[in-house]
Parts: sequence; C-alpha cells; structure tokens
Amino acid sequence: MKVWTLATERLRGALKSKLLILLLVISALFALITTCFYGAQLTAEGEVVDPEAQVFFARNVSFHLAAFWGIILSVFLGMTAISRPVEDGRAAITLSKPTNRFEFVLGQTLGTVLTTAVSVGALLLISWGLYTLRLRTFDLYVWLGFGVVLLGFHLAAAMVEAVGMFVPRLIAGMFGVVVYLASFPAAFPQFHDILKGEGILMLANVPWYVRWGAEVYFTFMPPLANIQMRAADLMNGASFAETEVWSGLLTGLIYVAVAIGVTWGVFIKRDL
Repeated sequence: MKVWTLATERLRGALKSKLLILLLVISALFALITTCFYGAQLTAEGEVVDPEAQVFFARNVSFHLAAFWGIILSVFLGMTAISRPVEDGRAAITLSKPTNRFEFVLGQTLGTVLTTAVSVGALLLISWGLYTLRLRTFDLYVWLGFGVVLLGFHLAAAMVEAVGMFVPRLIAGMFGVVVYLASFPAAFPQFHDILKGEGILMLANVPWYVRWGAEVYFTFMPPLANIQMRAADLMNGASFAETEVWSGLLTGLIYVAVAIGVTWGVFIKRDL
C-alpha cells in the first residue's frame, strides 16, 4: 500500500508540473499525425490501397510511435526518479515515515510507469478512436499490445535508475536511449537464426570473436524493442503461440528485478 501511495503521488506530481504541458503537446501532435494517416488515401503502383489495409498500416505506425514515446518518457522520468528526491530532500522526509528504502525505490519506479502509461494510453485511445470510426469496428487488440508493452516501459525506467546510481543522470538517460535503439536487431529472430544451422555458412569468413560477440548480444541484450515488437504482433491478432512473447516477458521481468535490486542495493548505503 505504501508503494502504491508513493506511485500515485509521483503521478499526481507529474500531472501538476510542466511535464503536463509536454504531454498535452505530444498528444496534440500525435492526434494531428494519426488523423493524416487515417484520412489519407495511400497508393501503391498507381492503385489505391484497400481502406482496411490502410488502417492496418496506420494503426501499426501509431502503435510504434506511441511505444517509442513511452520508452523515451520512461527514460526521462527514470533519470530523476531517485536522484531528484534525494537532492531536494523529499526522500529523507519520506523515509522518516514508516517507509523503507526498498518501498521507496519500488514506489518511484511504479510512479514512473504509471505516468508513462497514462500518456501512452491517451495516445493509443486517440488512434483506437480514429480507426474505430473509420472501420466501424471495435477491435480491442491494441489494448492487449498496450498491456504487454507496459513491461518495456518498466524495464527502461528500472535500467536507467540502476545506472543512475553510478553515473550522472544525463549519462544514465543517454545509456537508456542507446540500449533501446541497439536492441532492435535482437527483436527480429531471423537475425539470430543466421548464427545457427545453415545460416552459419554465410558467416564462414567472419572472425570467431565477431560471431561470439553477436551470440552474446542476442543472449544478453535487454528486450526493450523485443517487447515492443511482440506487443505489436499481439495487437495485430497473432496468438501467443505464434510469437515469442513469453520469453521476452520473462527476460524483461528478470532484467527489471535485477535493475531494481541493484538500485536498492546502492541506495541503502547512501546517506540522505
């Protein structure tokens, strides 16, 4: 209950700060962009694309734009989730009450995810409303994808918080963005398949340390983009059996647990 109280306080604080203006601006821009997508007539080789195919394309673009914004916002909020309350004294005040440091870390992380979820949920509501009006259908798969991609936001925030315990928060934020962008190749299983079976013949002349490095990359890369891509698969109606969503979610949960553990382990030794 203490964790939830801390999380909701962080959410209310974000919605009362200048961040709310940024969220409103992003929502307005997103609405403008998605309206153009859903209202346009796309052509391919001189022929008008089927309206349903257009909506499918626009829905995917909207989802990935919203997910990308969610990761960036999670990184931005994760940069200050622990460091800012420590700097302005709010952490000391909170911990003077019957709240321990582990609850504080969990509450701040969950508050970051809640703030991101509200923002991304608003964006996806805009997109869902537009394609629902366009096709006269109440397809709810987008919300299944939204539920899955929330773990990606949690992972981004937790990683940045953990790294921020060792380096300045700006560097921690840059680290989060770089890892997110670098994780995209690992989100496509076909790239990993090249390292196995007959695919290895294509890499015969590649130095062994490059192949090993690639294997290490695919094995240990945090599944930020992977979670986003698998969420998009589910949004498009794929079944759980047709995707690797379970492995991505399990790996993501492990990374979240490790990151929160590292943050807590360092935080309990800090003087406030």
